[in-house]
Amino acid sequence: MKTLTITKTLLAIVATIFMSAMISVATGINPAIAIAFGLTGSVILGAFTNGYAFDLITGTPITFNGKEARDGIIEPAYSSPELNEFMTIVEDVVAKEQIAFLGRITKVTQKDAGCGSGALNKTIPMTEKFWEPEKVKFWLTQCADDLENTFYVWGLSKGIERKDLTKGDFIDFVMDILTTTVKEDALRLLWFGDKSADTIANGSFLGSAGDIPFYDAIDGFWKQIFDAVTATTMQRVTISANAGVNYAAQALAAGASLTIFRGLMEGADSRLKSEPNKVILCTTSIWENWLTYKESQNLDMSFVRQEKGFQTDVYRGVKIYCVDFWDRNIDSDMNDGTAWVMPHRAIMTTKANLMAGFDASSKVAEIDAFLDKTTEINHMKGGYKVDAKIVFDFMTIAAY
Repeated sequence: MKTLTITKTLLAIVATIFMSAMISVATGINPAIAIAFGLTGSVILGAFTNGYAFDLITGTPITFNGKEARDGIIEPAYSSPELNEFMTIVEDVVAKEQIAFLGRITKVTQKDAGCGSGALNKTIPMTEKFWEPEKVKFWLTQCADDLENTFYVWGLSKGIERKDLTKGDFIDFVMDILTTTVKEDALRLLWFGDKSADTIANGSFLGSAGDIPFYDAIDGFWKQIFDAVTATTMQRVTISANAGVNYAAQALAAGASLTIFRGLMEGADSRLKSEPNKVILCTTSIWENWLTYKESQNLDMSFVRQEKGFQTDVYRGVKIYCVDFWDRNIDSDMNDGTAWVMPHRAIMTTKANLMAGFDASSKVAEIDAFLDKTTEINHMKGGYKVDAKIVFDFMTIAAY
């Protein structure tokens, strides 16, 4: 993308040659070497000066042939849960903030020993956690000139207004793409965020170091689950197939889903067992194993249905949700080309026990599109503050 005019470029080169010659005289360096060094520096300076401009759309890899292509077919978006589907949204989380939890007391009633006696020393237990929201943002750019070799050239305005892409077909397309993308990014952070995220080679869970910035803003629900299990404040059902050394060895055995669901139900804290609003969330791998098991047992499949884009079923009266969003991230980012990092996962919990804090949740999909008239670059920006919290560890039980 050309962001400097030819005139400015020539002037920069002339100035560089002049300054290089002056350096040569002052230092005794060979003039040719000084000029070559100076020209290299001017190119680097130019790259940094305009380095923020990366195009959403260019002419590649599609070959542009005049008027042949006037429309593009957008790849169907994945079905992802709404932010408030399985978690409780908390607004106005703008800075570090204490969350106080009051416990319960038992055994306060006993035989009356008479006047002036029998007072008990009971203290309501209290614990705390803290919201620690992190600022996150997205920022994409596009130069109108770089749409010349795409079918979008037919949708550009005329004259100087052609530089402004914030109106018309192009921005409609971008909004359609970005709205889905930024929502999925928020879900990725809330579920899989890990402030210490690193590569599998370094003992973490990501296949590529390039993905670290998309995970390390906050500690999401799965990170908190792992920490709580390690601290023995949360129960776990072990899925042995996760330890397989390759994809084939990680396949679930027939009927493994029944063992997993039964383990969640029987291993849960009694307070979670008695909660009428508890649900089971699981990966597609466990879900499909469950359907195969039911088919093998000739069990009634009528319970399986679609709700808000999710397949659901019931086990012991508890609704099961298939969350294929988990599988997509595990498959794409959490594998080393040989095996996945814990591809089979499930939890039983309540919506109230998973809290997502935002300064304003409406800002997640809010996109500010504007043209910088000086650089003639169009910008699509947005951002918000976010954090995730599991309220009570005992109100969640995990399988992985």
